Amino acid sequence: MIGNSKIVALCTARINDGTTQELVEELNRRLVAIGGRLLIYHLCSDYHWVEDYMNADSAIFDLIDYDTVDAVVLMDEKLKNKDVSKEILHKAKMHHIPAITVDCSYENEVSLSFHFEKGFEEVVRHVIEFHQVKDVHFMAGYRDNEFSDQRINVFKKCWQKTIFRLRTIC
Repeated sequence: MIGNSKIVALCTARINDGTTQELVEELNRRLVAIGGRLLIYHLCSDYHWVEDYMNADSAIFDLIDYDTVDAVVLMDEKLKNKDVSKEILHKAKMHHIPAITVDCSYENEVSLSFHFEKGFEEVVRHVIEFHQVKDVHFMAGYRDNEFSDQRINVFKKCWQKTIFRLRTIC
């Protein structure tokens, strides 16, 4: 706490991404409305896919003052480094600071997830049904990535339903 203001530390990357920027702005508006403040700990880089690679950028999270912070919000999918995320969560726990993870789940942690599947299903259905696409090449993203796997499953589900409808019409 600083003065009478509760402090939330937001740990993220790619803040220039439209979705991330909107989330940060909305979180900040809501915190300010109740007398809170947002401290943003941000990575400028986007290359934390390799788990055993530590970059100097991630040292930004060592600057979190857990004696001042009242809560931590961790955007794990933006950081893309489980070791860094686990370290932030561990330090928060050691200081008895509540932590909320976004788009991931860690044991004994509160987490928020978005329903990407529903929105992606609408896009796939639009392409298949409205545009009548029948010859498709689909790329989901990185192999063994939770979000890529979700996109693949949604695509398969939509495509199977379409094939079934095509077969029943013929």
